[in-house]
This record gives sequence, structure tokens and C-alpha cells, in this order.
Amino acid sequence: WEPSVLGPSAHEIINQIHSGERTCVDIVQASLDRIALLETSERPLNACVETLTESALAAAEAVDAKVKKNQPLGLLEGLPIVVKVNIDVKGALTTASTAALKEWRPPQNAPCVARLVEAGAIIVGRANMCELAVGFSGSSPVHGLCLNPRNPAINVGGSSSGTAASVAAGIVSCGLGSDTGGSLRGPAALCGVVGFRPSTGRWPSKGVVPVSALRDTPGPIGACVEDICLLDAAATSTQVVAPKDVTDLKIGIPRDWLATAPQGLDETALAALDAASAALRKSG
Repeated sequence: WEPSVLGPSAHEIINQIHSGERTCVDIVQASLDRIALLETSERPLNACVETLTESALAAAEAVDAKVKKNQPLGLLEGLPIVVKVNIDVKGALTTASTAALKEWRPPQNAPCVARLVEAGAIIVGRANMCELAVGFSGSSPVHGLCLNPRNPAINVGGSSSGTAASVAAGIVSCGLGSDTGGSLRGPAALCGVVGFRPSTGRWPSKGVVPVSALRDTPGPIGACVEDICLLDAAATSTQVVAPKDVTDLKIGIPRDWLATAPQGLDETALAALDAASAALRKSG
């Protein structure tokens, strides 16, 4: 398969559906086709461990009917997403990548999933992860190794490996993962997408296979910050956060800590940090 190709943002997809420019069935089918391409190739990406074809297409048909009848549409109406396989989705696998749960199919959605579905999101697949959300390699003893679509030879990160890989590979624009000690932020960084860890308690954590009750939280990974804001608003029943001007914003960079990293800091990573710093300074 070809290298990572980011698809349109969530905002763009939602606007296309709501304006009638594209049908929701067409958009959902494109996500399903992308999963099939990447998961049945000679070297599978292994980002999605279960595809919810029937329910996703049925939901997409319902969205198109609402658009045609000019009925009210939800904030995320028609948006395809993936959900990490430690977060309950009704009737779908919730294995948490551990053998003890490999056949578990919960009878209801986790509250965070329910809120996104109520806002109109459509779940197209269940995303791979490290066992019990502990680890940073993208390896699962149940589902196998998830690859990095930017470069299959390098680490995809974890534990929300499949969600980050799905976004970076253009399967979906965004999806759900979880974070206890970096599990959203790490794979997002390694895949070149955006990961956001909500403060513990901001998102409901019921229905997420636990690691640490004090630190666990579900949260979003997306192609851009704007998409993260959309999912956060739907999950928390709050207003979408508007972009802010960065003029006069103070940002700290721990240069002393970076200089004393145990294995040293990779020169490419340091160059990327310097480029980001320069872009922020240029923006005020």
C-alpha cells in the first residue's frame, strides 16, 4: 500500500454531507473500502481489527434520508470514526487486546461513545491497541502488530495505535482512543496527527476497560486541532472551542530536560521542535 495520505478533515466531511455535495453512504463506503485495501494487502496495516460494515452503511442511509428531508442534523451527523477496542461499542468486540476478553461483545455503548453516536457519528471500525492499554509498541497478543502508515519500518506508538494509524492512513478523519500515561499523545505524535488527553473526568470513563482509575480517560485523535474540538464538544455536551489567536501566548520549552534525555535527543526530532517554535514565534 502507498504511504500515509491524510484525508479531508471532519469539518470538511460534515459540510459535504450536510450540503448534499456528497452522500453519507459514499463517504462511509470510502472509509470501508480504505480499511479493506489496507487490511487485506500483502502487508496489512492492522489498524482496524473489526469492520462494522452493515451497521455503518445502515446509519449512513439514515443520514442521507434526513439530509434529503431537510431534517435537523447533529453536530457530527454522518462522520465516520473508529473506536479503540478497549471502549465499549454495543455488539462489537471489546477485547482490550487481551485473551481474557477476546470474545467480549458488550450490550451497550460506553457513555463517551453514546454521546458521539447521538451527535451523529458513525462507527466504521474497531481500532487496534497494546494489551490492556499498556505499552508503546503497537503490538497486540490478540490482534497482532499495528504498523505506522507514515513508515511501516518505524514504531507506531501506543497504546491507541490503531486509532492514530487509521487517521494517518486516511481511513477516517478522527476517532477515539484512551490515555493513562501518553496513550493518545504518543501514537498521534509518531503518526503525525493530533492527540488530545482530556483532563481526567472531563470525558466519562465508564465502559472503558480500566488500567488506573485515577488516570484513565478516553479522548480523541484527529487529523487537525479543529477536529479534536468537534469531538470534545460532542463528548462533553459543550460548545465547540473556537480557535484562539496565539499572539502574546507564552510557551515553555524544557531545553535543560531535552539536553539530558537518557539516550540523547534525535537530531530530526530536535529540528522539528525548532521548526515548530519558529512557526509559533512568526505567528506572534
